[in-house]
Amino acid sequence: IPSIQADQYFYMIACNRDKNIIGLFVLASGDVDATKYSIKSVLIRAMICHATYVVIARNSPDRGCSVDMDELNNFRKLKENANAVGITVLDNIILSDGKYLSYTEQGIQ
Repeated sequence: IPSIQADQYFYMIACNRDKNIIGLFVLASGDVDATKYSIKSVLIRAMICHATYVVIARNSPDRGCSVDMDELNNFRKLKENANAVGITVLDNIILSDGKYLSYTEQGIQ
């Protein structure tokens, strides 16, 4: 079980067309402030399990629930590439100390 205090983890939740969860994947893990997931790894996992929708989530051991420009740009590229292969990215969620930030709820595109 990953510690929310030490390392950062990115996860992908894969859902079918009824938005039922069909897979949970660890995309990346590493340093508190330098972890990044691969768009290719998201799309491959989503296509292998025939996902229609995906959600990206990560813990934030040090930064709280703030949006980083690199992460935002990667999310935008993911949405564009996923859309090209018929997959919809529903959200990017950041979890930190009992709080969360949802890109969808905040209107972040």
